[in-house]
Amino acid sequence: YIEEVVFLTNSKGKNACTAIEGSAFGHNDSLVAVKGLENTSVRALDHHAFIFCTNLTSISLPSTIRSIDDQAFAETPFDEDSNNGAWISVPRSLLPVLERQVFNSFDFEYYGWKPNWSRHLRAIPLRSNSVPIYRMYNTRTSEHLYTKSAWEYDSCGVGNYADWKPEGVAWDAPASSSKPVYRLYNLRSGDHHYTTSAGEKNQLVASGQWRYEGVAFYSAKPSDKGSVKIYRVYNGRLQRGQHHYTTSAKERDSLVKNNGWRDEGIGFYGLK
Repeated sequence: YIEEVVFLTNSKGKNACTAIEGSAFGHNDSLVAVKGLENTSVRALDHHAFIFCTNLTSISLPSTIRSIDDQAFAETPFDEDSNNGAWISVPRSLLPVLERQVFNSFDFEYYGWKPNWSRHLRAIPLRSNSVPIYRMYNTRTSEHLYTKSAWEYDSCGVGNYADWKPEGVAWDAPASSSKPVYRLYNLRSGDHHYTTSAGEKNQLVASGQWRYEGVAFYSAKPSDKGSVKIYRVYNGRLQRGQHHYTTSAKERDSLVKNNGWRDEGIGFYGLK
């Protein structure tokens, strides 16, 4: 039994492997680490590629990956419908590619469920000290949701998140900072709100209409290298999604000019 698999590279840091074929590493409950796969040219993980690798909880995929079979990670920690700390790390640019593949998969097309491994995907942040902030859109209420939770984001289209559509990474945020961004939930409308102001948070909670949901993520400082402004706009005519947050001054200006939104300035800061 193999405890560790290492994909070696040539002098240019490349490995010519293009696919992990069916049952290539399957039925190996001793396997705990797969290293160097992110440096290969692998485009596909085929049927049962890692089946019954019950102790494998972390794997990083290359930017060339385009297809993961529904059963590639069958009977592994990645096959569990729970947040168990097992993660499949991929370059952030690949999330939309793999999401399209998930919705075209056999499991989803014929049975209506997403393969469980899709719930364990997470984007590799651009910086080691940052995390991606995902943006989700509710097709029924037009609300946007912002989260650092890959688990919450990967739940789009399923169960309580059936009306939510993934929109990719909105910005990166510091892994931690002295400026938390608080997330609140409106008990009447179902709307979400984000603020760095403890005073605003406390006032909303005291009104009895809002529930505090904790620190959503952290704001960068304006002086941080690579900091980017997150603009906040407001539309009181909407029941849900009254506040919108964006790094795009063009999107902000368009909403204010053409769609009845009010510019509320800079809500907080992210990282480029």
